[in-house]
Amino acid sequence: MSKYIMKWITTEDNPHDPFDNFQQWLDWDNRERYGTLAYIFRVAETVGKLDISMPPGITNQLINEACEDIAKMNLTGKYKLVTRETDTL
Repeated sequence: MSKYIMKWITTEDNPHDPFDNFQQWLDWDNRERYGTLAYIFRVAETVGKLDISMPPGITNQLINEACEDIAKMNLTGKYKLVTRETDTL
C-alpha cells in the first residue's frame, strides 16, 4: 500500500495541529490575523492553476509544493512546515 506525505504550513506560535484540529488551528490563525490558509492558496495558484474541480492528488501536490515554497522563503520568520504520513490523499 502506498503512503503519501501531506504538507502544511503553520506558524511557530499556533498551539493547534492543522491535521488533527484544523478548525481550532484556523480559528487561532484568523484571530491572530495571519491569514495562513489564504496565503497557502495564493502561493498554490502561482505554482499551478489550482482549481477546486481538480482531482485530489493534483490539488494536494500543488498545496504540498506551495507549503514547501513558503517554508523556504519564510518571509516573516514565523512559518514552519509540518507533515503527516497518510494512506489516502
